[in-house]
Amino acid sequence: NTAYAVPICSRYSHARIVSIDCSRAEQLAGVRAILTRDQLPEYDLNLEPRPGDQRFIVTDKVRFDGDLIGMVAADDLRTARRAADLVDVEYEPLAPIFSVEDARSPGAPLLHEDLGTNFVLADTLEWGDVERGFAESDHIFEEEYVSQNVYQHPIEPATTYLVQFDDDGLNFWIPMAGPFHLAAEAARLFRIDPKQVRVRVPWVGGNFGAKEGGPDAMVAAALARKLGRPIRVTASWDQSFRSSARHAMIYRAKIGARSDGTLQALDVQILVDAGAYLTRTWFATQNAVSSAWGGYRIPHVRVRGDAFYTNKVPAGTFRNTGKNQTTFSIECAMDNVARQLGIEPVEFRQKNLLVEGEIMAPERWIRHFKEAPSENVPLDTNLMGLMQAAANGIGWDGRSSSGQSGGQPAPRKGIRADGRTAGPAQGRGARQRDGCFTPSWRVHRRRKRESHGLPGWHGYHQPQRAGRGRGRAHHDQYRRRPNAWPQPRGGSRRGAGYVQ
Repeated sequence: NTAYAVPICSRYSHARIVSIDCSRAEQLAGVRAILTRDQLPEYDLNLEPRPGDQRFIVTDKVRFDGDLIGMVAADDLRTARRAADLVDVEYEPLAPIFSVEDARSPGAPLLHEDLGTNFVLADTLEWGDVERGFAESDHIFEEEYVSQNVYQHPIEPATTYLVQFDDDGLNFWIPMAGPFHLAAEAARLFRIDPKQVRVRVPWVGGNFGAKEGGPDAMVAAALARKLGRPIRVTASWDQSFRSSARHAMIYRAKIGARSDGTLQALDVQILVDAGAYLTRTWFATQNAVSSAWGGYRIPHVRVRGDAFYTNKVPAGTFRNTGKNQTTFSIECAMDNVARQLGIEPVEFRQKNLLVEGEIMAPERWIRHFKEAPSENVPLDTNLMGLMQAAANGIGWDGRSSSGQSGGQPAPRKGIRADGRTAGPAQGRGARQRDGCFTPSWRVHRRRKRESHGLPGWHGYHQPQRAGRGRGRAHHDQYRRRPNAWPQPRGGSRRGAGYVQ
């Protein structure tokens, strides 16, 4: 007796909802219920106003491409998807904001008018006297790095689950990382005893931050209670890509150093893109600020992180939340500073990295805008040892291209199919006799297939002749016809030929 539910999502990044017409969808055979803002009074929900947070469904305007307008329940998945397409939403398009620079500019359109600003939150970390540190420096460098939004992309769709609401209470079967938060939110929304909410996580699969749970699960639960039937939600990839993302960031650093390479001061500003709603931005911002200085011995440090709303997918957790962006930035910055000082990056790090057992921060600092005792703990990691092990693992002599005579770049090295270091041609790819250039990963795949007695090239993975532009067109013909990808013959992938 399970019904299927499909979300009704916005096609605009920023627009006011003028009207919602469900008449065509309601007339479709097999449709059992539709929930939008117009049907909310029928559901008796505890919808507390929480400015800036992602609500149950949108009632006034949509704030990103994919914002949840409602949900349709039907007897089968195909009917539910057809009904969702038949719901007519009239929009009044508004000016969108896609960058934190635009969001913080004076006169920028507001995503949440009740807040009166696009600013979300800020965090700080500071010790020493940064201005004094710059005064004591022989050289001052300014660096800027940008990290984009990235979807976590588990191997399966991120929002697929089953929900049942009966006399015993509310039951979820859902792959997610935060079942206790989901149970608490459900008890509040439906005004039931928390003991009546049970969240089962039979498996999680890939997560990486993509499965924190969103408002769609609550909407499905409301439909399940109204219909008295279990509701299954099977998300498409389009819907999954609009459910979560890594926070985009802009990292700006001012670095002071002496001529011998000793670091003296670091002043960092981080701009965090929260997306359309708050979600986990506070967590990402705090982590970004705390990791912005790397593991370096710097006597004077000042870091500030500011987050802003934009008309993009609400950003959530991502593996090593908030720290990938700043680690990438600080390490690139240190490479550039070292080379501009005429010092090899490895040698520069040997001089400035904290050593195992060294205290990481002074006794007092300013954290979260308040002066307090620092988390004064000794470093428990041998950073230099790890760096040296990595250099040995890739066969690197520790010298960058800037240190070679004549300024010629160092030959690039790759990994051969047998695991040993390859020469430059094998590392970048292979130039064939007919003029085709084959990237290294394709060379590796060809050799692996040939080792199993299979043809080296098949389907899309054929060598492309340089300058002829065949690759994109060849890909597009399969993109337009999903069932046209090469299929295995005989039911076995290994040991079977492939049909074009």
